[in-house]
Amino acid sequence: MRKRWAYRKDKKVFFKFFIMKSQIKFFLFLLTNLFINYCNGQQPITVVTDPNYLYQASSLFNLVDLYVPKDVTICTVKGVNSAMTGNEILKNFNTEWPWCGTQPCVYNETTYTPNNVKLNANGTISLSNIKNGNGSYTSGVLYSKTEDFKYGEFSIEGKIACGTGFFPAFWLYGGPQEVDMFEIYTPTTDIYTNLISWSCPKQFKQFKHQLKDKDGKTIDLCNDFHTYTIDLQSSYYSIKVDGIAIRTEYRYFDVNGKPITGCVLKAGTYKQASFWPNDDNGKSLIINNAIEPAKNPTTNGDFEIKSVSVRKDDAKNTTEFIKNNAVFWPVFGQNPNLNSSLICHSDN
Repeated sequence: MRKRWAYRKDKKVFFKFFIMKSQIKFFLFLLTNLFINYCNGQQPITVVTDPNYLYQASSLFNLVDLYVPKDVTICTVKGVNSAMTGNEILKNFNTEWPWCGTQPCVYNETTYTPNNVKLNANGTISLSNIKNGNGSYTSGVLYSKTEDFKYGEFSIEGKIACGTGFFPAFWLYGGPQEVDMFEIYTPTTDIYTNLISWSCPKQFKQFKHQLKDKDGKTIDLCNDFHTYTIDLQSSYYSIKVDGIAIRTEYRYFDVNGKPITGCVLKAGTYKQASFWPNDDNGKSLIINNAIEPAKNPTTNGDFEIKSVSVRKDDAKNTTEFIKNNAVFWPVFGQNPNLNSSLICHSDN
């Protein structure tokens, strides 16, 4: 009897110790995360996508039927992430606006010049908006020397300029297509994400998002560094801020319109998005700090870049399937299934 009692007592002590140990681990986990958030100056973020704001300048954003005769892989093969800071960024990016050669270039009322791209003592890169004595403005741009990005994950850690009339952007271009990770029109810090084809007729789909802290207050993106990311794949793309997805679009769906999130399409009938970033054409990565003169911009302002990360992925497993089944190639409308009025042969 005494042995049995002793066994029960030892069992109770063991379970009390186990529970206490688990509680201590959980407490330390919470304490560590609070410490990390405090040190990083970050608040828990929630995303509010304006349900009343969707600008869709095309009737081509819809789902069309897709027949898959045999199982096919639709995921890319992930590459190796390459992170750049300071001089590494300047080695891998041009500092001229891409369509003007080495001369200062006026685009969207902003004159881009290498003189406005500088390496700071702390290792960050500044794209500086400067108001000149004649009322004109100059600014800086980073344009990747690599122009063959098709799939992968692209990120910057940056702090936008505080003030009025600045128009910073982080985007991929090529094809002639544009995928905007963000466009921001200060003094608001609403984030606009866009998928655009500059073929004729121009088509694009734009959403507006706001970031809120744990108290429901709008986060001012000019007060701290944030990480902006796009994960661009052959079957989906996702735009994130500080690791939190603010917009995700899928390419393939079942017959009921539910997104396919796996890596394999089994033989059968599906639907797919009729508009997607072109798979054939490579894209360049662009970071720029434009201005809006109509808003009488603040005299000067810097878009500060702490790091740039690039991971190139390979879609060799799915390339042939995509080529045979893409319903719309928005490179001048090269698709005979479209209405003839949409077939274009110039980008004017």
